[in-house]
Amino acid sequence: MSVPSPPPSAAVAARGPQRPRRGPVRVGALLGLLLAGPAAAHPFQTALYGHHATVGIDDEMLVVDVVFEEPTPNVLREYRAWSAGQPGTPAEVMARHTALRLDELAAGLQLEVDGQGAPLRRRPLDARNGVGGADFIRYRLVLEATLPPGWRQLSLHDQAHPGEALASRWDLRLAPGLRLDASSLWDGDRDRTGQWLTETPRIPARELRLAVTPLGALSRAAVALGDRLGTARAPDDAGRVAAREARAAVVDAARRRGLAAVGGPAL
Repeated sequence: MSVPSPPPSAAVAARGPQRPRRGPVRVGALLGLLLAGPAAAHPFQTALYGHHATVGIDDEMLVVDVVFEEPTPNVLREYRAWSAGQPGTPAEVMARHTALRLDELAAGLQLEVDGQGAPLRRRPLDARNGVGGADFIRYRLVLEATLPPGWRQLSLHDQAHPGEALASRWDLRLAPGLRLDASSLWDGDRDRTGQWLTETPRIPARELRLAVTPLGALSRAAVALGDRLGTARAPDDAGRVAAREARAAVVDAARRRGLAAVGGPAL
């Protein structure tokens, strides 16, 4: 199992104790990490539901852009039963059904940060929902969450379409300045990020668990260690490299013990 290489240390900047939130600017920058939504359905049989989530993360915010694919025969069967006797024009009835479906799907996504529940907010989205073809009907949501200062681990739980056979795909976009220490998508020496998955005992298709270290914290740790050793110095490139190498040794040792210390698949 390999740990992804961190971004160049020149991009690392120590962050002050108090920093103003940038609100929409921050959200807009993070959304730039997300690629366009998937253009093709999942590659498995049409009896499976498909969930394709692209997750963008920086040190303050998480954004999830997710497309749900529902087998068309299932949607039509459920819609005919639900719409019987509903007031309004066919377009109005369909719009209400789509809105209810989006509410249900959004409620199925839950976030935990360092073991604590964190609310996900829906972003307005100008996208056609409840449309598709003979195989699938698609729905799309964009959700966001503000992350607490100093967070290290997060878990996304996907409980949409409970009890249904599922194919899922998790794409991950980390902002510069964050390093991925462990992921539930690491399967031995293989990284399943960006691959379609079905549920297995080793790889839970309905959950994404990550452990992340801000590189700025590594630089500050190197300075603190230098203080204790009486060799304090500014966190230059050499200091950052030494801190990263020390952390990598810890990660490797923890991985051999089952990743319990850094929050990988053993979480």
